[in-house]
Amino acid sequence: MKKPPRKPAKANKRPASSQAPRSTASAVREDGTADTGFARALTLHRAGRTAEAVAGYRAVLAADPGHPNANNNLAIILRARGDWEEALGCYRRALARNAADPFVHSNHGCLLLDMGRTAEAEDALRAAVRLKPDYAEAHFNLANILRNRGDREGAKAAYGEALRLKPGMAAALCNLGDLHKGAVELARAVECFVAALKADPTSAEAWNNLGETLKEMGRIEEAITIFQKGLEAHPGHALMHSNLLLALHYTPAVPPETTFKAHAVWAQRHADPLLPAGKRYANRREPDRRLRIGYVSPDFCAHSVAFFAEPLIREHDRSRFEVFCYHAVTRSDTVTERLKGMADGWRSLAGVDAARAAALIEQDGIDILVDLTGHTANNRLTLFARKPAPVQATWLGYPDTTGMRAIDWRLSDAVADPMGEADRLSAERIVRLPHGFHSYRPPVDVGPPAEPPMGTNGHVTFGSFNNTSKVTGEVVRVWSES
Repeated sequence: MKKPPRKPAKANKRPASSQAPRSTASAVREDGTADTGFARALTLHRAGRTAEAVAGYRAVLAADPGHPNANNNLAIILRARGDWEEALGCYRRALARNAADPFVHSNHGCLLLDMGRTAEAEDALRAAVRLKPDYAEAHFNLANILRNRGDREGAKAAYGEALRLKPGMAAALCNLGDLHKGAVELARAVECFVAALKADPTSAEAWNNLGETLKEMGRIEEAITIFQKGLEAHPGHALMHSNLLLALHYTPAVPPETTFKAHAVWAQRHADPLLPAGKRYANRREPDRRLRIGYVSPDFCAHSVAFFAEPLIREHDRSRFEVFCYHAVTRSDTVTERLKGMADGWRSLAGVDAARAAALIEQDGIDILVDLTGHTANNRLTLFARKPAPVQATWLGYPDTTGMRAIDWRLSDAVADPMGEADRLSAERIVRLPHGFHSYRPPVDVGPPAEPPMGTNGHVTFGSFNNTSKVTGEVVRVWSES
C-alpha cells in the first residue's frame, strides 16, 4: 500500500538556528589583597560550586558593598541564571568603585545586550576596548552588538580584530561564520566553522553551525553526519539534537519510522527525565469557569508563525477563555505590540531558564499550554517537559511529532496528517481540525501586488519563497512533473 505523503515544513519557518556563541564574560576577577573571604568564594566559583560561591560573595559584599571584584563575579553567576536586574546592580556598583576596569565594562555590556539594551551595551563595550585595546574578548563582544543592530561591516571588522589578537578564538570564528551565513556566503561560512573546529574540536557551536550551513547548501546527508558527530561529543546539546531532527525531514533517504525513533531518542535524552511523576495541579475543577490558554513562542513578532497564530489569539471567545502569551526572546516590533494588546496576560521568557519559566506558567494557573515551535529555533521544549499545565499541545511551527510524553495533543488536519500511519508515528494524540489547521492574517504593510510576469513573458513562472534547503533535487523533480 502506498504510504501517505510526508507533511511538508511550513513556508518561511526558520529551522532551529545555527547558534552563535553568547557574548563572552571575562574570567572571574581575582583580588590582589589578602581578602580571605573573597579568595574562598573565588575558589568555590572556579570549582563550579556556584551556590556556595554566591553565599561567599554576598558575605564579602555585606561588609563592603562596593567591592568591585566580588560584585563582578557575583554578577557573572547571576547573569548565567537569568537574574539580570540584580546582576546589573552589581556591575554598576563595581564600576562606581573602579570605572577603569575594562573587564567589568565588557561583562556589563554582555548583560545589557542580553537585556535588549543595545545602545548601552555598545557604549560599555567601546569603553572596554578604549581602556584595553588588546582585549580580544571585548572586540568579540562589541562585534556581537554591531551584528545585532545590523552593522555587518562593523561586526566583521571587530571579529577580525579579535582574531588578529587571538587567532585561535573559536567563538569569533563561529560568529564570523554565522555572519557569512546570514549573508548567504555559505562557502565562506563553512570555512569559518571548519577553522573553528580545528581551533577547538570540542566546540559545540562549530559542529552545530557547520551542520546547519551544510543543510542550507542542500548537502543534507553531510549535514546529518556532522550533527551526529557533534552529538557524539555533546550528547546533552538539545538544540543540536533538534537541528538533527529537522534535517531528517529534508531527505527521502530517511524513512518515517527512523525519523519517529529519532524524535523518541531526543525525548528520552532531554525531556523525559524532567517529567514529574504524580504531579498535582491547583487548577480549579469548575466546568463553568473561564479556561486559561497559554501560547509559548519566540515568534510573536513579524514572523510567519505570528501571521498564523494572530487570528486564533484575536478570535478566542473571551467569555470562555483567558489568553496568555509567553514570548521566548527579546525581539519586539509592531506585531509584538499588536499581539500584546490582544492577550489577557503577556510574559517575557527571555533569559528565564526552563525551570523558572515552568514555575511562572504554573503560577499563572494555565489550563492548556500550547507550543508553537516544535524542534525549531529558540524552542522551549524543556519547559514543556516539566509539564507546568495539566493539558499540553503543540501546533503550527513544526511538521512532525515532538516525541515527548509531556505533550498530550498535536493539532493538525487530515491532509497534513492522514489517518493511520501518522497516528502511529506521533507521540502525541493528533486532533484533526475539520477545515484545516491553519488560520492566516497577511502582513498589513504589504503593497499591492504587481502584474504577473506571464503578462509579458507569455508563460507561467513558478517561484518558491521557502528556504533553499527544502528545494532538493527530489522536490524539483516533483515540481517538473506537475
